[in-house]
Amino acid sequence: MIEQIRSDQVQADVVTEVGHVAPVRFQLDDSGTAVEPYSLPPWTPEACAANIPAIQWLRGEFFGFPFGVTEGVEHVHGPAANGPWAVTERSDSRIKLVVEMPAMAGRIEKEVALRPGQRAIYLQHTVTGVEGDFNYGHHPVLYVPEGETAQMRTSACKFSSVYPGIFGKPEEGEACLLKPGATFESLDAVPLAAGGEISLSEYPTPARHEDLVMLSAADDVRLGWTAISYSRYVWIAIRSTAAFPSTLLWISNAGRSQPPWN
Repeated sequence: MIEQIRSDQVQADVVTEVGHVAPVRFQLDDSGTAVEPYSLPPWTPEACAANIPAIQWLRGEFFGFPFGVTEGVEHVHGPAANGPWAVTERSDSRIKLVVEMPAMAGRIEKEVALRPGQRAIYLQHTVTGVEGDFNYGHHPVLYVPEGETAQMRTSACKFSSVYPGIFGKPEEGEACLLKPGATFESLDAVPLAAGGEISLSEYPTPARHEDLVMLSAADDVRLGWTAISYSRYVWIAIRSTAAFPSTLLWISNAGRSQPPWN
């Protein structure tokens, strides 16, 4: 169910059932100081209220294909996030898996690899046999430990906007902080629904809200990045903008009252 790979700098758990990667432990120095930036759920898969593998295991880093809710596909984020994955190759620092997608006549190959001397994790997904247009994306789940703060910066954007509708379920007490459909030029000044602006560069944000924001890379940016600065280290994700032109931020600070998040 869980396979562990390691290098001299990194230790990563891969949940082979669903393809999620976490916890990931990065060594910061030779004294043994380490950090784990990826989030783990406060529930066990057995106790989860949702009968959806991706939510039962929800953690760390995973690939969504098709991303979101797709007609004809059983679970949110598709087979990539829900499995079952089968291990095809394995070494101490590298693992390869495959998931079949019979409903889409395709398959996905996944590789998670570590390299000596590097505090990095390499992820690659190869989709074959599928025809049509689908959303897809990597889904890192990060958290800011209680009592700490963090700052976020990204590569240059040509367009940034807030989700145009109501994100969440107001009837269950969920609320948005940001102005629906608002556009903005900087994460430091994002329009609020109640008027005024807020910085999404600093975390935690005010409690009890759920918001979705999209950032589209500038045309001259070929290597996109997102960086989260914690007190002792920086987490950074690097991607090709040809394959991943946009970054979607789901910002949740105890604002999800739906089970199992509640």
